[in-house]
Amino acid sequence: MKKIVTLVALSIIITGCVSSGKVSVKREQLEHHRFVLESVNGKTVTGPELSFGEDMTVS
Repeated sequence: MKKIVTLVALSIIITGCVSSGKVSVKREQLEHHRFVLESVNGKTVTGPELSFGEDMTVS
């Protein structure tokens, strides 16, 4: 019984985290923006950056 209650609770929590909004990212919103990974699991990292150029080229 405890396993079922735990499973149901986890299912409800996970479905609460799903975005059902109709917001979508458009090409114009990504172009000429730079994205940098700053941390992983709370630890600072120095890594490459990701940017989108015209015609959605990635560099």
